[in-house]
Amino acid sequence: MRDRAIVLLFLDTGLRLSELAGVRRCDLRTDGSIKVLGKGARERIVPVGNAARHALLRYLRHAEGDPSEPVLRSRGGGPLGWRGIQQVFNRLKARAGIPGRCSPHTMRHTFARSYLVNGGDAFSLQRILGHTTLDMVKRYVALADADLVGRHRAASPADHLMA
Repeated sequence: MRDRAIVLLFLDTGLRLSELAGVRRCDLRTDGSIKVLGKGARERIVPVGNAARHALLRYLRHAEGDPSEPVLRSRGGGPLGWRGIQQVFNRLKARAGIPGRCSPHTMRHTFARSYLVNGGDAFSLQRILGHTTLDMVKRYVALADADLVGRHRAASPADHLMA
């Protein structure tokens, strides 16, 4: 349950490894979002989709803890820090037989690209990822030509005008 929540949270939020490790129970908001302490000690609110939220809630039903303690716990009950999360991720990668690069940071890239391909905009992505400029967002996202063609078909001004 915990490992599923970890993977879905990375995939659905674009959180950095250190940010996920630092999430406490009191950071979980009633609207389904998470308050995160990012780089430069800047707080931001990160939305969480239904699948990731349900996985997290399912995990939390079986994991007790104080509201000020980290949400993610080791099998022994202590806090699961960034190294522990990295080990969980490496173990899951090996078990799934995934070759090549696959890390929490590549999940951040995957989130950013998927968010845009699925209709999200660069400005909201910038806020979700916690970047101060759009230049940083550009580093994460390189839309493939096929993605660009599909997006243009959906948003073509001339096609919409003539329809």
